[in-house]
Amino acid sequence: MEERVVLGLDLSTQGLKAVAIGVDSGKVLLSLALNFDADLPEYGTTDGVHRGDEHEVTSPALMFVHALEEVLEMIKRTNPSILERAVAVSTSGQQHGAVYLSHTFASALSAAAENSLGDSPLHEALRHASALALEDAHVWLDASTSEECRAIEERIGGAQTLANLAGSRAYERYTGPQIARRLKYRSVEMEECDHIVLISAFISSLLIGKPAPVDVADGSGMLLMPINADPPQWSPLLADAVLYAGGQGSAASIEEPERLQAVNAFIRKLGAPPVPSYTVLGNIAPMWTTRFGISRDCRVVAASGDNPNSVAGLLLRPGELAVSLGTSDTAFCLLPDDAGCEPRVSAHVYRSPLTRCGYLPLVCYSNGSLARERVKGPEHSWADFEAAVGRTTPALNGFFAVFCFVPEIAPRVPAHSEREPLVIDANTREVSSLTALVKAQRPDAGDVDGSWELMCRAVVEYRAIAVRLHTEQLGLAKPSRIVLTGGGARSKSIAQVFADVFQASVFCAETSSASGDEHNSAAIGAALRAKHGIRNMDIIGATEPGSSHSISFYDSVEPYRA
Repeated sequence: MEERVVLGLDLSTQGLKAVAIGVDSGKVLLSLALNFDADLPEYGTTDGVHRGDEHEVTSPALMFVHALEEVLEMIKRTNPSILERAVAVSTSGQQHGAVYLSHTFASALSAAAENSLGDSPLHEALRHASALALEDAHVWLDASTSEECRAIEERIGGAQTLANLAGSRAYERYTGPQIARRLKYRSVEMEECDHIVLISAFISSLLIGKPAPVDVADGSGMLLMPINADPPQWSPLLADAVLYAGGQGSAASIEEPERLQAVNAFIRKLGAPPVPSYTVLGNIAPMWTTRFGISRDCRVVAASGDNPNSVAGLLLRPGELAVSLGTSDTAFCLLPDDAGCEPRVSAHVYRSPLTRCGYLPLVCYSNGSLARERVKGPEHSWADFEAAVGRTTPALNGFFAVFCFVPEIAPRVPAHSEREPLVIDANTREVSSLTALVKAQRPDAGDVDGSWELMCRAVVEYRAIAVRLHTEQLGLAKPSRIVLTGGGARSKSIAQVFADVFQASVFCAETSSASGDEHNSAAIGAALRAKHGIRNMDIIGATEPGSSHSISFYDSVEPYRA
């Protein structure tokens, strides 16, 4: 008898990936991907999105539906038994993005779910039913909502007050400010909107054939849910702030009957309160069984965002720290249910996707791999860069360089230079210069001799020190170990810097499988959460080889201890 499988879907910015994992063996049995630009060119996207005026970035919502149908068709053609053996499925969706559904969506989806369409495509049925109030979903790259962010913080009482309530200050990509902008500038279409749903829960809705609730981990990234709410619920105060930022009504008190009525009407559009991320939503809708052969007994587990799913995909345990070194650098960890977490304006706090009341603190830095690439320069290779980091003295004799080539998120500061870092002498706590840094390292050198090598180390130390500072503030003072992922995790010199700064062991996660396919922690995390949901088991403890999924590490580094 062939092994039962769990499916994980990852709807990212540029495409949709699918993995299948054996329930008992933990092996990845299937991995495939669809690229929006290449495989669905009719939607006219570039890098999966449409870019508009004033930094607005969106994706066609029906493209997500079409992609789901195409990926299932790909699996059916290449390995149909995978779908027949599926016992559970869950989804990872790009965080913060939302889809705006019309009054006809629920009835159109319900009709399709019962297979009244035959083999007709679902995306065409939803198009013909005018099931979307807005054709485009806003995505996390959208940076058009600075004005709405300021208004939300003003209404709540400031950035820190908002962070204390919702887990984060207002950032442009968050769902609340994005909704506010559409209330302000797309008011006619928003009148037709019956339900606002995160991209992750939109896919769940398609799978079960009816509107699905948002999960607590992804829902905590909307600025609409109190971070400490148990059970999870939508916040009237936060809903009021979004309406205020969207120009809906005056600054009247939320306690006034007319205002409270408007707030409650808005909350109804958000649907049922968020659910724990391991909630089983129901069985797969009949249309997916008829069209693609998915087992009718396949359960659908609540979808979540890409960062929460990556926590599951990396099998991260409380007390461990993951650092993704990519286009933007991201550091995240899990805190246990009984640990407090104090939100900061320079970071984000989400709810854990694995436990009822745990927390997922996360810090995102915009000066990531592009900053390291700018320091490397076109005339040097990454091997040169790594060698330079290894040759230079740790801590740079007390000098520290700040790299803000683009506006930084943590802390929120503007770009200060396109070429050189801001150099600080930690001994005097004064702003210094690149020349002074070079002289402190090499007194006999010229003004710029060796400066490139020092900058290579400085840009890596800057990231490691910033991560340590911010994660300490969020409650992880001493991680038991650090897991590096992303392109930068391939560098042993970078891993050594993190090990030295944290005085902790660093493990570098494999970024590709033996077949050369990219390792996708979000898709794998979705599959493992599907297993978590149906077995009601703790996947973060399930790492025995041969009996459950495990993460491969191609290198590990120990800290230098003086």
